[in-house]
Amino acid sequence: MHKFLSICFGFGITGAIISTWIAPRVISMLVTPPVSFSTNCEPAATWATDKLIMAQLAGLAIGMLTAFGWIVSRKFSKSAKGEKSQQMAQ
Repeated sequence: MHKFLSICFGFGITGAIISTWIAPRVISMLVTPPVSFSTNCEPAATWATDKLIMAQLAGLAIGMLTAFGWIVSRKFSKSAKGEKSQQMAQ
């Protein structure tokens, strides 16, 4: 089960990185008009997609740090509990 969850976590991180890389380009492509109008939305779309990328990367970093902290804390709490039970048994 642990291996399965690790694989799922790895593919989730990979999917987040790929979507961060591809999604803004697709949005920019959809917002760019095929003909020139008097109003140009391209700079606003570029700014918005740049902010989207930064927000996704910040969320990814926070999520990874949280998961790492949770895994480390569980690992140390289990080893600390094992040591305490062995000391009490002696």
